[in-house]
Amino acid sequence: MNAFIVDDEPPASRAIEALLNQYRGDFPINIVGICNDAATAIEQINKLQPEVLFLDIEMPGYNGFELLDQIKYPNLIVVFVTAYEHYAVEAFDAHALHYIVKPISPMAFNKCLLRIHENLKLREFNNERLRSISDQLRESSIAVKTRNGYDVIAYEEVVSIKSEGAYSEFHLQNGKKLVQSRNMKQCMKMLPAKRFLRISRSSIINVEKVVSFSFQDGGSIFLSNGEELLIGKTYRSEIFNLLRERYSV
Repeated sequence: MNAFIVDDEPPASRAIEALLNQYRGDFPINIVGICNDAATAIEQINKLQPEVLFLDIEMPGYNGFELLDQIKYPNLIVVFVTAYEHYAVEAFDAHALHYIVKPISPMAFNKCLLRIHENLKLREFNNERLRSISDQLRESSIAVKTRNGYDVIAYEEVVSIKSEGAYSEFHLQNGKKLVQSRNMKQCMKMLPAKRFLRISRSSIINVEKVVSFSFQDGGSIFLSNGEELLIGKTYRSEIFNLLRERYSV
């Protein structure tokens, strides 16, 4: 974990540093910054974006709560380290993970590090789970922006995509059409290459929706929704070769 220490009293910040180093063998700790001035700390914290912040409360310039209001990135784990017990309720209202009273007990500090470690492991697990779900969704569907938000469309429902100037029109198997504010090139970046094929400057097809094709008169492809799309001149050689290879003709 990347940790940052803010305390206006150098002996106090050195004490936290010493405790972190003491437990370095039990926890993967990297101290990325120590600051004794709250105003300077704000800039450094936003730049370095540590995972954990050990923060004093009563400091000149900014107190600990005012400092937190200036932090511009999410998911920071905050541990307040203070000589004043009466701040505890306010500290947890500020979503602090832990609250340590000076002078710091090694046992209390170890308990704090255990909570941080568990929190980071849980966060990593949740992130992995979200990534796994996201990957599964990305493999099977696409989110198409609409007037009211986004429609999630399974790839198998998309028959073709046609250019409409700066926009693209998704033609679905059920006959519905969705207009997307992306051009053909941007659409191809969103779609899996193994499933979708650009056959002209104005058309992309779902290769699973091809029902027949012809090499005559420049080439054309017939799709499951009854569409006939012409193969663009600059795409013919590549498309003809792909069709011959795919269907062994």
